[in-house]
Amino acid sequence: MILYGAVGEGGTTSARYERYFIFHGNLTSFDKQGTVLPRAAVKVPTVQDGDWKVNPDATMEVTWKIRPDAFWHDGTPLTSDDFVFGFEVLREPKLGIATLGETVNMTSVKAIDPKTFAVNWKTTSVQGNVNSSEGVPAIPKHQLGDLFHSGDLVAFEGSPAWRGELIGIGPYRVTKLEQGSHLEAAAFDKYFLGKPKIDRLIMRFVADVNVTVAQLLAGAVDYISRGSSLKPVQMVEIERQLGKDGGTVFPVFNDVRTLNVNFQIADRPWAQDLRVRQALLYGLNRQQLVDVLQEGKTQIAYFNAFPEFPVYKLAEQRGLPKYEYDLNKAQQLLTAAGWTKGTDGILHNSTGQVMPPFYCCRYESGDSNDIRESLAWGTDFKTLGFEVVHPIPAPAAGLSSTETRKAQAQGPRGGSIGNFRVTADQNFGTLITANIPREETRWAGINAGGWANSTYEGLFTKALSTLDVAPRRELEFQMMKIAMEDLPLLPAYYNPSGVAIRKGVEGIGTGSAYNRGNTDDIHLWDIK
Repeated sequence: MILYGAVGEGGTTSARYERYFIFHGNLTSFDKQGTVLPRAAVKVPTVQDGDWKVNPDATMEVTWKIRPDAFWHDGTPLTSDDFVFGFEVLREPKLGIATLGETVNMTSVKAIDPKTFAVNWKTTSVQGNVNSSEGVPAIPKHQLGDLFHSGDLVAFEGSPAWRGELIGIGPYRVTKLEQGSHLEAAAFDKYFLGKPKIDRLIMRFVADVNVTVAQLLAGAVDYISRGSSLKPVQMVEIERQLGKDGGTVFPVFNDVRTLNVNFQIADRPWAQDLRVRQALLYGLNRQQLVDVLQEGKTQIAYFNAFPEFPVYKLAEQRGLPKYEYDLNKAQQLLTAAGWTKGTDGILHNSTGQVMPPFYCCRYESGDSNDIRESLAWGTDFKTLGFEVVHPIPAPAAGLSSTETRKAQAQGPRGGSIGNFRVTADQNFGTLITANIPREETRWAGINAGGWANSTYEGLFTKALSTLDVAPRRELEFQMMKIAMEDLPLLPAYYNPSGVAIRKGVEGIGTGSAYNRGNTDDIHLWDIK
């Protein structure tokens, strides 16, 4: 049995993905390099094999074959009807499902036989042979079909089938749920990748990660997951108390921590002049941020990708700029841009104009870690001569969520710290114009800085329909090259989430960034 510490029943994005792979799953997943792997599918469809067809009008038909040994937790075979039903549920507008991803480009899902179905697409997409946590879901039609088709969507959404009576296709099946307390699960002996080595799992829910840390140190839990958002300072304390022989603690890199430069106020020097942005990055002591702010539990992110990704290796091989810390270089760039320090230590230009205040790097927060991070970054920028103002002015109280987002998008910030999500559904799409917050999107969008580049846009559009891996990789490199040369984002370090394991639990690794968790191989974990 493994005692699994988890913060909250909802929790972080990583926590949700962790539970997804424990109790459910889909046709595919990813390895650490971002390569698509078959999971509940017999194989990953390919153009060469003929099960991924691109039509002359750019529409697609992708045929999937389900493993014959894939079963629901109640012993019912997983069939094509479960995916047809899943697509039907996903597209029900009254449910208001927020994250539709690439499924908006699908027109239909049709069963061919009990273990074969076809997905029809209205456009060509490289995501055609990906059906993981963001694809067409498998939903047990035999359990929920009648309730959904009755039209009572309130009862459908509130069904215990989503909680204590959940059945999935994953390595563990829920046996008991005490809301607000814990969840118990048993190894599923019909799991298609093999029965898990650990027979039982108890997931304890707590509201505060500090409580989970105390539970681990007291022996009440065996494992703290990456979804619990264990901070570097807590990782160091666990290591100190457990000692060398008491267990293992390591970071898992979730995203790239970046400064999103604000291009929405176009007359600001950092928006107008690349040299100012270059100076900001040359002047950011990223190694010190890693060593002090993050307790050495991460590493510098030179590019907006993980080191194990092929595009990162291309960036290194072809010499994309890394902007290693160099105060002299930063000052030279600012001087070339017309900005020099005055006697007050603030940057001025030749006409005597003072560099506008640089509102940076986070909004007001009750989390001391957020404040430390903002002040640490800001201190480096102050050294260069920027008048750094912390925190970024917050929108007025009492606004709606849309009005708050609008106020933030149109606010005076110079740059804000955020996460560049290296995921299959975001990644290079983060920087396209469609993702700029604006009226049409109710001021939502992950291109927070409002950067736009027509060449980048064209490469992104082409990459979406380039199915062959090698030429698509080249397009990805060209996009990264533009991003690293124009610097809409200043990459700093990988955002670490800690994993802590008591001695005796084996096989737990970092997982794949694209899977957003490290439980996709939980069936291989063991206790000695």
